Amino acid sequence: MSSRDPRIIAVALEDLREEAGLWSAAAGQTLAAAYHTQRHARERVDRGFHRASVVLDEAQQDHERVTKALSSTEAQVDQTEAAKTDAHATLERAQEVVQEATSVLEFWEGELQKALAWLARAEARLERAIAEYQRAQSAVEQARWALERAESRYNSCLRDKNRSNCNSEARDVNSAAEALQNALYQLQLAEAEVIAAQAEVAAARARVQCCTQAVHYATEAAIVAREAESSGEQAVNSAERSSELARAAQANVWLAETRVAVELETAEQMLAAANEAVTQTEEAGVQILDADKAEEAAQRYAMGARHEIGYRLRSLHEIDTPDLETSAVSSGIGGTGMATGTFNAPGPIREIARRIASGHSWVKHQKKFPGWDLNRFRQKVEETMQTSDVKQLPRSRTAYWNKEENMIVLLDLKNPDGGTAFRPRNGKAYFDYLRTR
Repeated sequence: MSSRDPRIIAVALEDLREEAGLWSAAAGQTLAAAYHTQRHARERVDRGFHRASVVLDEAQQDHERVTKALSSTEAQVDQTEAAKTDAHATLERAQEVVQEATSVLEFWEGELQKALAWLARAEARLERAIAEYQRAQSAVEQARWALERAESRYNSCLRDKNRSNCNSEARDVNSAAEALQNALYQLQLAEAEVIAAQAEVAAARARVQCCTQAVHYATEAAIVAREAESSGEQAVNSAERSSELARAAQANVWLAETRVAVELETAEQMLAAANEAVTQTEEAGVQILDADKAEEAAQRYAMGARHEIGYRLRSLHEIDTPDLETSAVSSGIGGTGMATGTFNAPGPIREIARRIASGHSWVKHQKKFPGWDLNRFRQKVEETMQTSDVKQLPRSRTAYWNKEENMIVLLDLKNPDGGTAFRPRNGKAYFDYLRTR
């Protein structure tokens, strides 16, 4: 297959159309994952809202208990001393937690940088693997073309009665076959490298995601630890003040009421934050709906692109008409002579049958011909083209029906394969319903 053969572009366009279909499926899966994530986020926010409500209710109960504490002023002295001791211990523990959280955060930030570097290397490896795979594919196509040429020369030698032996051509066939096997082996290696590189990229991405999440959690932990340290300092200060004011019952109650008020305010802030989280979650749901609409529009664009690729593929068949058309028409094939079923040029017919059988027809439809091999398929295509049951179609095409084999041959000399052959599911009704000129 030469570099100007439109089938090369056709294969590329077929791959592009398949990739567009894969993208459409991936887009739908991504949107479904977004719906799943938003639903779980809403569940977590609802649990947080419930927790904030419980905290607020507990704060209100604390306020009621402080009001009742007026009768226990004498016990407050011992309680405030104990509270001061606990506050100091809590502060020391909070400071240790701050140091631990900071150390963990620094560790995961370093791991994240390592993961990002790994991902960059993995993506570079994948890019190289894909390039090597494409080169291997090209080498396989070239090796197949060389093998077909070598087999053609060998078959010509066998038919030549003036040749005493065909050893040279046989060696060429063996060399071409060996080259094809080597190219296929290299293609397998390249494909294995692509798969391995893809696996490494996936692992690196998973590692990056894991480290990113760990950094996020470590950051939150450090923030909470600092807040705990601040709260511990406040608790120590409050405990010391409570110890000083514990001897005055009313002053001690006022201090308790102040602290309960802070607790209530904190609980209300928690509830307000939970309400804000609910609002943000609902806004995220709206954004996902917008994304759903955008994805639907993108799917329509992708469908249009696949239709456009299909149109381009059909147009490629008219770019470069094979030389076989000239010889075939000059022998009465594909024109009015063929429509009558009268043939006096078996050579061109055999060549057209070989072209059709060697094209996409056998690869695509061989399951409909159980027990057949490629040679028998070519023979039946040739026999079908010599039948009298012929129909002339638009765009210089011709249809032949073989009732014994229940198969149809569509001759199209503008197609690089020369046409196609297959067994229609509805039998001869398919042939009868074909539109003529």
